[in-house]
Amino acid sequence: FKAELDSIGPQVVVAIGKTVIDTFAKGLSVKADHGKARQIQWNEHDLLLVPWYSPAVVFNQWGLLNTLVQDARRLDREINGNGETKEKSYELVDEETAAGKLLRFYGDVGFDVESTSPSRGKVFQSNEADICGGSFSFAEGTGFYTSLGEKGKVHPGLAGVLESHLWNKVVAGGKFEYETLKRLGVTLYNFDDIQPAAALLNEDSVSLKILGRQILGDSPESIKGVWSDEEPPTGWDIDEWNSTPAKRRMEAATWAQCREMYERHFDYGCTDSDNTLQLWNDLKRRLIELDLWDLYEWTEKPLIPVLAEMEMVGIGFDKPLAERLLVELQGEVWSALYLTSLVIGDIGLAVSNWNSGKQISDFLDYLDAPGGEIRTKTGQRKTDEATLEVLKAWWPGFAGPFFRITKFTKLLGFVEKWLELVSPEDGRIHPSINQSSSSSDNESSDIRNAPATGRLSASGPNVNQVPHHSDEAWGAKLRSVFVAEPGWVIMAADAEQEEPRMVSIVANDLELVEAFKNKTDIYRRAT
Repeated sequence: FKAELDSIGPQVVVAIGKTVIDTFAKGLSVKADHGKARQIQWNEHDLLLVPWYSPAVVFNQWGLLNTLVQDARRLDREINGNGETKEKSYELVDEETAAGKLLRFYGDVGFDVESTSPSRGKVFQSNEADICGGSFSFAEGTGFYTSLGEKGKVHPGLAGVLESHLWNKVVAGGKFEYETLKRLGVTLYNFDDIQPAAALLNEDSVSLKILGRQILGDSPESIKGVWSDEEPPTGWDIDEWNSTPAKRRMEAATWAQCREMYERHFDYGCTDSDNTLQLWNDLKRRLIELDLWDLYEWTEKPLIPVLAEMEMVGIGFDKPLAERLLVELQGEVWSALYLTSLVIGDIGLAVSNWNSGKQISDFLDYLDAPGGEIRTKTGQRKTDEATLEVLKAWWPGFAGPFFRITKFTKLLGFVEKWLELVSPEDGRIHPSINQSSSSSDNESSDIRNAPATGRLSASGPNVNQVPHHSDEAWGAKLRSVFVAEPGWVIMAADAEQEEPRMVSIVANDLELVEAFKNKTDIYRRAT
């Protein structure tokens, strides 16, 4: 390989796929860096490296076809225009000055807030975050940042602009801005959000940072960069600061300390509002060109404040009942472990985490259990229930308690997570309700990123996936911890086979339409 490069002497290398990319430059992310040229030195060769998705990825993620096409179209620009920098003019101002600037301007305004980063159970608690300041941008390469003069209070001039319909605010992750402002008594009106817009356009990420790199060619500073500052904020011991990872610093910092850090790195916030506005100009044009504007304007956009309000209200949670279920489930797990040890000895107790597919795989390999020929890409056994079904015929005395362990450990994990995430402020659960695969763009909280299902999903915790099919009795018990306020009820509704029904009508498949009318099992007919 090295000999080939020495012979050819290329100036540009398009590295296709993660394995090839790692050969030239470890640490790059295909998702974040695809299509972006960068100068590297590799084995004494000065190269322009362009990370690239493998075309085969389209077979599993069809939405990436659009990404590959865009990367190809801009490849010439990336190669020949690499290294160009854009002038930026950012400034730090007080609230009075910021309000004056906004009141003298009319049009689209890029807007972004900085806040505290409370975390519980490795999940960013957006409903408990307090705004430290905000940044605004009127035009490409410009922006200004202002800190809140007092915790919990927004300058009247700024509040007036944010609530006014005369200024169109452009944000990235509008639910977060809406929620944090609403708790300060300010309702954000007349705003657009680049995240659902990017999702509608099949961008492979809705992250502001990644969109900034991919579409604008910018290299925005990460939140980790802000909190990797060598100088601690006021009130933080230097030795403790140096021994604390950047993410933990951010999560543990007080409102005043966060305010100080974001003020010190005001260009970080300005970059976000600047890039948000620039991205909106690009995304809006493409939404109109592809005839997606009405879908964004009349469906996705109106949902944002609705979902934000739902997140703020949260879900009633019966904590005492959950704690009783926790004890009961722990007893079930220990009972199953004891029964397993009676069958095979203490080896079963060597598995420390029964939610770990790898540990279960190693355990079954040690027992030389059947089903080992079915493996994942990483080489471990598949441990889903259907694959493990062969254990019942192989060793019935072992399979019974084994399945009880895996079942009750999984159920226990749900209750443990709920108790970990219940809000100490109101005793409720506040999941993130994710729209069109977008979620809060808080970089510390990848766990909240939504699956790209094309429908609403929930995370932190995922209240959409409370198990009930495998064991109706326990499913009912677990679901009973979610309660309505006195005088209210929780109502469940489901549009049965919604997508296939729509497809049958759009495709004018008369046989399929007739099957739905007759309530026939369409999947059995197909197989």
